[in-house]
Amino acid sequence: MTRVASDHFPLKLVESSATRQAAHHEENEDSLLALPEAGLFVVADGIGGHSDGGLASRSVIKILCESVDAGAAFDVRVEQAERALESVNRALHREGSQRTTPVIIGSTVAALLIGEGYAGCLWAGDSRIYLRREGELFQLTSDHTLAAEMEEEAHPSAHNTITRAVGPSDRLELERVITHIEANDTLLLCSDGLTKVVTDTEIGDMMGEPITGIAERLVARAVTLGSRDDITVIVVRVLTEC
Repeated sequence: MTRVASDHFPLKLVESSATRQAAHHEENEDSLLALPEAGLFVVADGIGGHSDGGLASRSVIKILCESVDAGAAFDVRVEQAERALESVNRALHREGSQRTTPVIIGSTVAALLIGEGYAGCLWAGDSRIYLRREGELFQLTSDHTLAAEMEEEAHPSAHNTITRAVGPSDRLELERVITHIEANDTLLLCSDGLTKVVTDTEIGDMMGEPITGIAERLVARAVTLGSRDDITVIVVRVLTEC
C-alpha cells in the first residue's frame, strides 16, 4: 500500500507499507500503523513463544491510533505516544498477571513521529528504525536484546532474547531519539523478520528505490532469503512541498 499526505509543516510524507504472515504461524503477530496525516508510523511485533503476541501488538497499535492528536505540536505528540505506550504496558502486564496461570503478553514497538522538521523515535525491543540520507544508511534505534547487551561473542539464542518490550514488566523502559529530518530523507520501520535475513547494505540500497511498492519489495526479498518470521515494513520518504 502506498499513500501520500501533507504534513502541516512544509514537508510532504510519502509512505509505503506491507506485512506478511509467516507460513507456519497461525496468525500474523506483527501489526502496523501508518498515518501520514498525523506524522505517525508504528511497527509492533508480538513476542514469539509467549501468549497472545498478536493481541499485544494490536493493542499497541490501537492505543497509539487513539491517543496521538494529529493537530498537536510535535513535542506534544511525542509525549502523547509515550504516555499511551506506558498505559498499554500496564494493561497488558495486568492482563497476563491476573490469568489463572500467569503468562507474558508482550510486543516490541518502534514508533516514528514526524513534524516541524524533526523525527522522533520511541522503541522497546528489536524492531528497528533506519534513516537513509544522501546514500548513507543510519540505524536510529538500538536492539534491546541480550546479544546486543553482551560484550563477548553472544550465543545465537541471545539474539532472540528480548530485554525490553511492552507488557512483560509493570514498568516500561522506552528509549527515545530525536533527530532533524531533511527533504529527500527516507525512513524505514521494520520487524526483525526483515533484518534477520536482509543485510543493512541491501536494505540501504533498496531504500533508494522508487517509493511505490518499496515495502512489498522488501518483504518479498526477505521471503526469498528464507525468513521464517512474520515480516512488516513501513517506508516513509520526506519531500518538499511544491
